[in-house]
Amino acid sequence: MTVRDIAASPARVERTTGSPYPLLTGLAVLLVSWILLVPPFGGADEFDHAYRAAATARGQWFTTPSDATRGTGAWLHVPRDIVDAARPECQARVYTTASDCVGTREGDAVRIASGAGRYHPLYYALVGTVALPFHGTAALYVMRLATAALALALVALALGALRTWARSRIALLGPVVVCTPVVVYSCSIVSPNGVEMAAGLAFWAAAVGLLVADAHDVRRLSVIAAVSGATLCTLRPMGPLWCLLAAVVTLLAVRSEPGRVRLLIRRHDVQVSGAVVAVSAIQSVAWTVAMGALELSKVSDPVHTSVAHRAGEIAPLVPLWVLQSVAAFPMRDDATNPAVYFCYLLLFGALMVTALRCADRRIRVGIATVVVVTLVLPFVTSVSSYDELGAAWQGRYALPFALGMAVLAGFALDRAGRTLPGPWPVLAGVLFVTAQVVAAAYTLHVEIGRSPLVDSAAWLRPPMWLLVVLTAVGAVLLWWGDAVPRLLGRGEART
Repeated sequence: MTVRDIAASPARVERTTGSPYPLLTGLAVLLVSWILLVPPFGGADEFDHAYRAAATARGQWFTTPSDATRGTGAWLHVPRDIVDAARPECQARVYTTASDCVGTREGDAVRIASGAGRYHPLYYALVGTVALPFHGTAALYVMRLATAALALALVALALGALRTWARSRIALLGPVVVCTPVVVYSCSIVSPNGVEMAAGLAFWAAAVGLLVADAHDVRRLSVIAAVSGATLCTLRPMGPLWCLLAAVVTLLAVRSEPGRVRLLIRRHDVQVSGAVVAVSAIQSVAWTVAMGALELSKVSDPVHTSVAHRAGEIAPLVPLWVLQSVAAFPMRDDATNPAVYFCYLLLFGALMVTALRCADRRIRVGIATVVVVTLVLPFVTSVSSYDELGAAWQGRYALPFALGMAVLAGFALDRAGRTLPGPWPVLAGVLFVTAQVVAAAYTLHVEIGRSPLVDSAAWLRPPMWLLVVLTAVGAVLLWWGDAVPRLLGRGEART
């Protein structure tokens, strides 16, 4: 087989039928629900990110690392209306000072500290520019909508990539299950984390497709891989590592036809895609090093302890990281109702057990590799930096890479032609919808009791009954829109 062969070979893979629009519509409804239920500037460090977006959109792309506050922070010049709107939620935090919430007025702007001041400016320029015509809380809501739109576009790319290689709708179960409540929440507040997760999903789906999809889809997959890979590499400091690891694990886990990788490497479109991702990774690393974007707040006068002591302190946090990948909001250390964890972990366990039973050895090794990296890498880095930084890792940090488990599980089920056994198709849907609804309703209940904006017209707070209806409709559309018809045995394939 030659390069020309792979460019002109006829289609051989059966493709899934059905439209991705019900799934995307359901996700959009969930995103809007979270945009409304979280108080303005009430997301995790959301005021920091909003400051960064407003300053970047007005030309302050670069900051001075020597002026940093709170680890990865810097001094920014932010419009006074945004600082004033953020002040109630900012001052409600136990870790903030006047430098973070009040600042110093300089004309129409305020010189204020932002904990996100050294992060890469691309995301902030996009959402901040869209919000330029708006002021105060309205600007914040526009930034949230822009963030949700970016994440939704990347999920659409992921579905487009997946549909090039999926033989049945069961493959869509992976992208549905990775929409944990914390993923949906992260995509609905002003922060690059959720967009990074969506980019990771699209890159995983495209990477699998490049190895197994029909030849005429390679160009489309190359474009999706370039867009999602460049986005993943750029938005957050650890993005280049997650992108590299995802590519390596895909090569390890997915069996392709002999000579496929060599032929892909020789294709011009694949070369261009690889170059785009590589350049994005290089510039991201250069930015991170130059700006010190991984320098977190250090403990003053740290006591140097033994490795055994540090390992003992970090080990109990490993299960916490797993739970945080399901739900931890609005603050990074806020737990949700236990029913959410029970439902989602049971659902995810059913998916993984079924997939592993029918997967070949390579896919099992790939999934195991993702699990090991997701747990061991944070453990090792946390142990090594515990004396200086304390317990700095959060479960959501690894999600752009960890969600590859669900993509590979969906691929295994798709190739084996398997479904969830017995009553699990319906039960899994009930678990999914319950987790989404309870997570949103519980968060609104908590915020009504503690937010300083509870009586303010600035918070577009939905009544509880409306929130329950919205999240239930969104979750039902997301789950039943495309995945469950195949799970119930009503899916069909076409050539």
